[in-house]
Amino acid sequence: MVGAPWESLGPVEGAGQATLLRGSAAGLTATGSRAYAQDTGGVPGTPEGGDAFAMTEIGFGEALPGARSTV
Repeated sequence: MVGAPWESLGPVEGAGQATLLRGSAAGLTATGSRAYAQDTGGVPGTPEGGDAFAMTEIGFGEALPGARSTV
């Protein structure tokens, strides 16, 4: 998960976005990546200027040891 907290969403400056990258033993790839912001279905809230969505993220492996994330 890569955070871009100052990403603009259309005319909304600094709303923020997080991108989930796929990876394998060969490394990360943007192929199949998914972007999440407050205008993404299932994500609460609405994008507002200066929201800085994705400013703080947790490591899913740290939050759920031994489990797979379902982001």
